[in-house]
Amino acid sequence: MGDDPGSPQLAYWLVLIILFVIHVFLAASEMAIVSSDKGKLQDQAEDGDRRAQRLLTLLGTPSRLITAIHMTMNVISLGIAALLTVHFSPLVGVWLAAKTGIPYLYNITLMLMLFIISFLMLTFGESIPKRIVLQAPERFAFTANWFLAMLALVTKPFLRCMSGTTNTALRLLGFDATRTEERVTREEIRSIVEVGQEQGVINPHEREMIDSVISFDDKQAEEVMTARTEVFMIDITDPLEHYISEMLSLKYSRIPVYEDNPDNIIGILYLKDFFIQAYKKRSFSDVNIRGILRPAYLIPERKNINDLFCEMQDNQRHMALLIDEYGGFSGLVTMEDLIEEIVGDIDDEYDHDEPDIYPTGENTYHVHGTISIKEFNSEIGSDIDEDSDDFDTIGGFLINMLDYIPEDGERPVVEVDNLIFHILRVEEKRIKDIRVRILPDSHEDEA
Repeated sequence: MGDDPGSPQLAYWLVLIILFVIHVFLAASEMAIVSSDKGKLQDQAEDGDRRAQRLLTLLGTPSRLITAIHMTMNVISLGIAALLTVHFSPLVGVWLAAKTGIPYLYNITLMLMLFIISFLMLTFGESIPKRIVLQAPERFAFTANWFLAMLALVTKPFLRCMSGTTNTALRLLGFDATRTEERVTREEIRSIVEVGQEQGVINPHEREMIDSVISFDDKQAEEVMTARTEVFMIDITDPLEHYISEMLSLKYSRIPVYEDNPDNIIGILYLKDFFIQAYKKRSFSDVNIRGILRPAYLIPERKNINDLFCEMQDNQRHMALLIDEYGGFSGLVTMEDLIEEIVGDIDDEYDHDEPDIYPTGENTYHVHGTISIKEFNSEIGSDIDEDSDDFDTIGGFLINMLDYIPEDGERPVVEVDNLIFHILRVEEKRIKDIRVRILPDSHEDEA
């Protein structure tokens, strides 16, 4: 009795189906691993759920497991593509060549078959299974647990061999085999957060906070400081009656103290210490301010604010004084300033100041001279250079445009592109208040 001619065909299709099912299962398993709620699994494991305990053990090295899955999926994909291409390309190529009479059609058919197979594998073998598993990733992860554990065990020798070969090749090429790139970049995190907001999982305020946390490490202390010209300071050589009234009306609890020159900081006066001494001596005038000063925390103005935040936390500091490259005092940063970089402005019972920029009419704004160029651009929609070395604030920008410092009481006008700046108030060589009018763009006029 001869061999059944249908047996090879049956075996061929059976192998294809098995390979495809394994590929689908692996694609779904990868998504289940990535999407499973680890906190939820931890709670279940603590409640005695053995499946959750085994799954958490398996997920202890997710990168190794995902690498094993990818390697197996790639091998299966190549196998399926090879089997289908070898089987169908001659049939389709010969048929098309006979119909059209075009030479070399077999080679064209081969490329076309590879493209079609790749598309079908990505769609039905990866994308659809992953989308389905997203509905209940933990449930599928429990189902795939035993299979993934076996896969990790079987592929472990191959992964070690592949890793060793890769490291050797890198060393021969002159690269550092121990160096690894970031697994997740900041841009990828921002993209995930953006998708979360679009889907309603994350609200706009939460997204803004996450963006602030991500960019927190990119800023320097000078970018968030209160400038020296805005800081209330005490000259230890001045009589107490010269500043006591203003000092007692302050909302601040710590005051920098200098001697003769503001660059010569000799310490920080805590108002609490001052009041304790005044109470003991029954008089403000009898308080020896120099004797109750605390050491100033001095830092370079270009210090990274993330490092500064950690140092201030560790050392229980609430205020840091910034020193420029020439040794001069340039401004101060408080712990509140750093926190506000993440959560936004924090208003307390003393904060009743008007905003730095607010509308006063149609296309007209009132602006404080100390507002940063970045904030001004964000509010107005302008594109003034934010990275200039010549200015940091809108007041500094206008002085740069004027090429001189206006006198007290002077009210010059500066026009830049479609913005007209009316300087309203100048005090002590500083631009305090500005009215900004936005003119229609020339493109709009032509329209």
